Amino acid sequence: MGMKAVSVLRTVKVAEEGNLQGREIVKGTEDEVPEELFVGLFNDGYVEALSGGGKKSKKKAADDAAAKRDAMLADLAALSDEDLAKVVETEKIAVDAVDGRDVVIGKIADARLAA
Repeated sequence: MGMKAVSVLRTVKVAEEGNLQGREIVKGTEDEVPEELFVGLFNDGYVEALSGGGKKSKKKAADDAAAKRDAMLADLAALSDEDLAKVVETEKIAVDAVDGRDVVIGKIADARLAA
């Protein structure tokens, strides 16, 4: 039985494999329902499909972003202090005189990811 990511529009009890009582999906949340129940729930106005897969896709996106940031931090850590200063100047990143090397590298990475 496959699951489909949904946005819950109205609270309702749905069937769940291995649970005779079923479970409740709550209005205003994102959840997953069995694919074979989706059409009926959708037609009755209880749920709508989520593009991008819902919770699991958001977790994967967060993991991908963290991996991208870690790789960027490693690349920046390999630069000399002079090269880091050039990057800060070129990309107009706000740093304080008391910021250490690791803080500067983090600010550069965050600025690049935000762009």
